[in-house]
Amino acid sequence: MDESIFAHVPMIIIPFIGDQFFNAQRMLERGVGLSLDYTNLQKEEFKSAIIEVITNPRYKKKVTELAELASDQPMTGLERAVWWTEYVLRHKGAKHLRSPFLEIPTYQYLLLDVICVLLVILASGCCTAMIALFVILWAISCGNSAKILGIISFPSYSHQVVFQPLWRELSLRGHQVTTLTADLINDPQLTNLTEINLHFSYDAWRSVLGEVIEDVNTDLIKSVTGITRAMQEFSRVQLAHPRVQGLIRSDASFDLVIVEYLLPSMFGFAARFKCPHIGVTSMDALHHTLKTIGNPIHPVIHPEFLLHFTDHSTLLKRFTSVAFSLFTEVLFNHHFFATQETLVETYFGPNYPSLTEIAQNVSLFFINSDPIFYKAKPLLPNVIQIGGGSYRIPSGPLPTDLRDVLDSASEGAIYFSLGTNVKCEDLPNDTRKQILSTFAELPYTVLWKFDSDHMPDAPKNVHVAKWFPQPNVLKHPNVKLFITQGGVQSTEEAIYAHVPIIAIPFYADQFSNAERMLERGFGLKLDYNHLRKEELKSAIEEVITNPRYKRRIAELAELASDQPMTGLERAVWWTEYVLRHKGAKHFRSPYLDIPAYQYYLLDIICLVAVVFLILVGILFLVLKMVLK
Repeated sequence: MDESIFAHVPMIIIPFIGDQFFNAQRMLERGVGLSLDYTNLQKEEFKSAIIEVITNPRYKKKVTELAELASDQPMTGLERAVWWTEYVLRHKGAKHLRSPFLEIPTYQYLLLDVICVLLVILASGCCTAMIALFVILWAISCGNSAKILGIISFPSYSHQVVFQPLWRELSLRGHQVTTLTADLINDPQLTNLTEINLHFSYDAWRSVLGEVIEDVNTDLIKSVTGITRAMQEFSRVQLAHPRVQGLIRSDASFDLVIVEYLLPSMFGFAARFKCPHIGVTSMDALHHTLKTIGNPIHPVIHPEFLLHFTDHSTLLKRFTSVAFSLFTEVLFNHHFFATQETLVETYFGPNYPSLTEIAQNVSLFFINSDPIFYKAKPLLPNVIQIGGGSYRIPSGPLPTDLRDVLDSASEGAIYFSLGTNVKCEDLPNDTRKQILSTFAELPYTVLWKFDSDHMPDAPKNVHVAKWFPQPNVLKHPNVKLFITQGGVQSTEEAIYAHVPIIAIPFYADQFSNAERMLERGFGLKLDYNHLRKEELKSAIEEVITNPRYKRRIAELAELASDQPMTGLERAVWWTEYVLRHKGAKHFRSPYLDIPAYQYYLLDIICLVAVVFLILVGILFLVLKMVLK
């Protein structure tokens, strides 16, 4: 079949054994030929089939289209086989790519223990509590130059920085790129790049961030719903902005929309401009997002990254993971999508497709993850992992004063930054005192990314600034440790710079990132709610003086760097793939076309159960008759 497709020759298949029947069926579905049954082959049927395939141009047309799609790959099959063969040779195996499905017993994979817990709860008279839970959950529900629109509207620099190199590269390749962004690139040399500034929406995010962080340790559900409320608000103010409304009402046209999948109302731009769209996320994908595009995900093997654990070692964790996955699915797919639909109707107009329908028709989905730092997981061909520092830029020289500080750090240096969202000035006074007291007793130079350029009570070895060129700082040979909140970008930058980490997570995916760091052995994790001087000092000395942390992060960096394409190269190649083929409908998940009862095999289970009960009944009657 492959030879026929690449030669653009339609087929008549007469299958005999093995996979030939299955291949013939696939050929029929794709319209590149006909299939005949050799056991009932008649002259008239055979002749008619030959004439049909030869004279009807649709078969030739379909096999040519299929050949074009099959040929359009970043590497040939042989090149992939050779590259990955040598990959295994380089790393003496690939245990880091081993499937986590192999590590759990069947009863956990089938969620039998979780189901048993539910049954016990129901049987023990806790029905009222369970009913109340479900009522609450349900209540939540009541290659040529192209024009590209990029929408990364979440007001957080860590969301923006991942995709700025993509806009830059697409612009330099001759594409006309327009972006809606909360952080501008502002590079006058990028003449093909037009930026619409959404920085004003930071106020809506920062107004709830403190509450989100406060709730994350006591009430995760409240924290997550707080995030969705904030996203609803800054979606509203962004869509209402005059320049955004001007774009929506304009007669502009685009060949492709690239949109962040955290804010469904922004999917409306794909429908507005009637063009293919690519979904993106600056971190790993939420379960509900993967399910929406038809990518199955197991809640026990791959817990939601908003949870504070990444393993399935206890029944409580497995139950929590399943329950939280169900909660987020109801919250996002029903309540949040419904509220976002109102924004589409208000700011785009009536008669738009549902947001779920638009999401399901996504051409590709870019996620900022990789199988090295994250667990290996089954992903559809239209889910492209662009992790591995797609946003990394070549190292540049440090500012002279900063370079002098680091060069003179004879005992080594520590870089301390909690990212762009967590404000150090918002730390409890006691926590800040504990940190400063610890740094004062250390022989190391400390760079602290603070909220101002001056800290009155800073020890002599602590240098503060509102901003540091983080990637270049981490690459300085005297930097021994990175104390971070555990964001994806900070973690990746530390890995590529071979700098071990102490993570102090505050919210969102930072907890699961910290857990993965612990599992992989290149750092330690501390709780900011109970941070004490002795604990912090001990952790710093352990990570700096114990060589295993440095060794592990260097090993991880080597694995993460050893890829046939960089994350940016993959993102650019697949973006232009969608442009070349005007979408990627051939990658659409077949899971989207079957009802839930078929996906969960409920009809098969019911059939087996009925047959089993009938057989048991017959056996019972036979035994009863025999015993008489």
